[in-house]
Amino acid sequence: MSDRLKSGIYDKVIIEPVDFYPSEVTSAQVTSKLLREVKAYIDKKLVDAIALSFEVVEKPQAGTMRVTPRISAIKTSTGDVEFKEMIPIGSVIALGKAAAGYRHQNIEIYMEFKATDSIDGEFIGGTVKQGKGAEISGSNEIVTLDHVKPLLEIWIEDVKDAFEKLQALRKLESQ
Repeated sequence: MSDRLKSGIYDKVIIEPVDFYPSEVTSAQVTSKLLREVKAYIDKKLVDAIALSFEVVEKPQAGTMRVTPRISAIKTSTGDVEFKEMIPIGSVIALGKAAAGYRHQNIEIYMEFKATDSIDGEFIGGTVKQGKGAEISGSNEIVTLDHVKPLLEIWIEDVKDAFEKLQALRKLESQ
């Protein structure tokens, strides 16, 4: 967090729409529909969360920071090894399940939030988030918003808490 952000000079926020960086990547399990739903969900929830502490505006002006949320990836990966799979017959069964597309899979999400001054573009803060959504039953199951929503809710709550702390800091600085 920069000294400018700590100084309490910001009281307004421009919230950019969620973007995929470097690009939107789909697969059989991570569909374009899911990516659109996740983007719309985060866009709405971010505005709701930040508006509790800061005025949300659309144009650059003095005392305004620009928040840029980016999703780096939403992907699936082979589930974690379970104890029963460490015994010889368990590993054979696990390999068979994986080959048939029925081994559970993790949903991984990578996201970043960057804050810059809306006038001069100076970086004033940011964070990178990585987490796992709900497990899915195998490579035949399509990821839905419900699979990732609990993790996104945690991240939105983190953003809300951060902006509440900034608001409290701003009030201290103005006294």
